[in-house]
Amino acid sequence: MEMERSNKFDWTCLLIGVLFLFVALVAFRNPAANLAAITIVFALAALFKGLLLIRYRGESLMRLIVGVLDVAIGVVFLINLGFSMAIMPYIFAFWFIMTSIDALVYSWPLRLLNRGLYIFTLVLNVLCVLLGFFMAANPVSSILTMSFLAGFYFMSAGIVSILLAFGRPRA
Repeated sequence: MEMERSNKFDWTCLLIGVLFLFVALVAFRNPAANLAAITIVFALAALFKGLLLIRYRGESLMRLIVGVLDVAIGVVFLINLGFSMAIMPYIFAFWFIMTSIDALVYSWPLRLLNRGLYIFTLVLNVLCVLLGFFMAANPVSSILTMSFLAGFYFMSAGIVSILLAFGRPRA
């Protein structure tokens, strides 16, 4: 007997997507903003996303791991702002890479249901992985372009998350 596949709405993906689009607008709107403000917004976004992933992880080990890492990053950034601003390019790079890999794994079932959406999420997340490696290799230039890079990441991750909310198959 074959299992019936259906699309079900995923509130977690929608909430994360909306949050990330809001953070992207903040980053694009005021690129000269203080690095401390960006750090605080990033910390709150990481904390909220991590809590959502932990709460609604289902049986996904990857979502649990990424959720715990997000919560840890959010707490560290909020507790020690000076240290956080100094290591932000590396933390951003690591976070970009990990969450993009998570999204690649999480979107794998889309290839069976919606090939166009799968290819779109694949391309966006591969770009985000490459962006993460760029940031790790060039921390000084990353600091100079932090608002744009953060805005691009949050925008693409937000779009993918919202699309997944409407189009992710559930067995």
